[in-house]
Amino acid sequence: MRRGCSAPRLWTTDTGTSLIELLVGVALLGLALATVAMLATAVLSGFEADPAAADEQQRVRSGVNVLVDDVLHAGSGFVQAADDGPGGGVPALAPGVVTAGGWVVPAVAGTLTTITGRRGAAHARLRAAAATGDVWLRLERPAFCSAVSVTCGFTAGDDVLLFDRHGRVALATIAQVTPPLDLELAGPLAESWSAGAAVSAVVAHGYTVRADPATGLSQLVRRLGAGPANPVIDFVTRFEVEWHTAMAAPFVRVAPGGTLEDATAGPRPPTLAVAGDPAWPAGENCAFARDSAGLPVWRGSTGAAALSEFADGPWCPSAAAPTRWDVDLARVTRVTVRLGVAVASARLRPPASVLSRVPGGRVVPDLVLEADIIPGRRNGGG
Repeated sequence: MRRGCSAPRLWTTDTGTSLIELLVGVALLGLALATVAMLATAVLSGFEADPAAADEQQRVRSGVNVLVDDVLHAGSGFVQAADDGPGGGVPALAPGVVTAGGWVVPAVAGTLTTITGRRGAAHARLRAAAATGDVWLRLERPAFCSAVSVTCGFTAGDDVLLFDRHGRVALATIAQVTPPLDLELAGPLAESWSAGAAVSAVVAHGYTVRADPATGLSQLVRRLGAGPANPVIDFVTRFEVEWHTAMAAPFVRVAPGGTLEDATAGPRPPTLAVAGDPAWPAGENCAFARDSAGLPVWRGSTGAAALSEFADGPWCPSAAAPTRWDVDLARVTRVTVRLGVAVASARLRPPASVLSRVPGGRVVPDLVLEADIIPGRRNGGG
């Protein structure tokens, strides 16, 4: 072996991946995973959209069916057309929520109350006057009531409507029924009632919306009488009620011989010699004055009515009554209800999110349903 010669050297390195290269790799991996996740979310949203839209439609349909049924029967079952009855002199629809005792029918946007006498409901008249603050209604037993029926159809917990032909009205709740046919009320009467006033078991349903913190949207709720509100539909985005009235002024039909028959709207006025309420001259009431010839003339508004016209009078039976309502409510012929509902999943709701910009991504628009409804008093329901 020759001196000065050595074996060849193998060059090696222990240098690893730099921090910059690692960060770039992680960023690329994150971008890839985000793209995959976005595409997967879009695909999943496509699968979710159809069931969500179907659920949205079902919720709207079920809620509107309940509301429409209430409006279709409003005013039926308790409004009497006989000579001694009030005819159309009791409001069947109101833009506010009723309460037991004295209450003034307000004019609140997005609120609808229906008053209905359910089929087969109990009806009777006071056999004795009831004083202010009294909790007893002493009723005559109607001829159609079976002798073996102690309550004659009235039941504890029922709401009853008291009304007379002069436009007076009040809502009360029965605490118990005792023989011969006496109703003990859950609260005292806000005003006195004369013998002969009508008493009918009714169902009053009030609709409005309330905020729902759990979803960030609203609920359509329904109250039974003056009771608590119960949800009807969740995820509500819109609830509007448009009121329609007869364009022509109401009038009183006059029979041959000058006898006054039923009014087309509002309580029929008394005869010229009779004062129906101390607030009005003899022969007049909240709905009708008398012209120079002694014929009834409508006191309220004419033509199309705005919501504000349901709270500016003339008040029935008078402006001083504990329970009073604007006579123009008697002119209501139909209501248009608009209800908007969103899907339950927040990420499928508009406005358009990133899903709408990705192939396969879908959002489900709010469903708005409009119903034009004629109340039972007008459509002949009963």
